[in-house]
Amino acid sequence: MLRSRIIVCKIERMNRDSKPFLLTVEQIREVDRVAIEQFGMSGLVLMENAGRGAAEAISEVLDPLSKVLILCGCGNNGGDGLVIARHLYSQGHAVRVWLVGETNRLSSDARSNYEILSKSSVSTRWIR
Repeated sequence: MLRSRIIVCKIERMNRDSKPFLLTVEQIREVDRVAIEQFGMSGLVLMENAGRGAAEAISEVLDPLSKVLILCGCGNNGGDGLVIARHLYSQGHAVRVWLVGETNRLSSDARSNYEILSKSSVSTRWIR
């Protein structure tokens, strides 16, 4: 319980003027676990927030006419990439997505985002 409070306090103290800090894979997993187990957030919500935030940061450095290729695996990081693709596309960027693997290997949340993206005009291609 104490560890989760420390993580939450660190998150609450972050703002746009804070210096960014890096978390280890284990720390990120712990933050996700606390968000899901103690705060009742779904993995899909976490994926949406992560992807939207990444897309905002990426769009700040992209030329408006840039063409974007996003490579995605079948796990949750790949799902983040699918969310990023959707948000960059909605901002007017020319986006393509290449997915590595098999459709039946998509994690549940990545599959949800793949299905959402498939209804858009974003070009997707599977690489097996």
